[in-house]
Amino acid sequence: MTESSGVMPNEKDLSIGRRLFNNQIKCLLAGDPDRLITENYQPDATVQSFEWTVSGADALRAHFGHYLSTVSILEVAAVEAFAETANSIAFEATIRTNSGIVRVYDVMMLREGRISFHFTGTR
Repeated sequence: MTESSGVMPNEKDLSIGRRLFNNQIKCLLAGDPDRLITENYQPDATVQSFEWTVSGADALRAHFGHYLSTVSILEVAAVEAFAETANSIAFEATIRTNSGIVRVYDVMMLREGRISFHFTGTR
C-alpha cells in the first residue's frame, strides 16, 4: 500500500497511530494473531462489534486466531478514510479476502501507543 504520492514514507516519520495501523495490516495479512495482540493491543483491551465483545489478551488471541483460521485477508485494496487524534484512529477500508470483498469500519482508542478499545464493523 502506498501513499497517494506513490512514495511510501519512512516508517519512523509516521505518527504513532499510522504506525499502529500499518502494523495491524501487516499482522492481519500474515495471519499472525500472536504478533497482532502482543504488538498492538493492551493486555486488558476490548474489541467490540454489534454481534460480540471480547476482552483481554488471551481471549483476543483466541478470537483473532479463530477468525484468521477461517478468513484469509489477501490485500487491503483501499483505505477510503483515515483519521487520528493523539489517542485514537478511525478508518474505513476495503479488503479482499478468500470469501470476497469486505468493507471494514474501525475505531481504535489508544493508550500508550497500543489499542485499549476497538470498535469494529463490516459490510
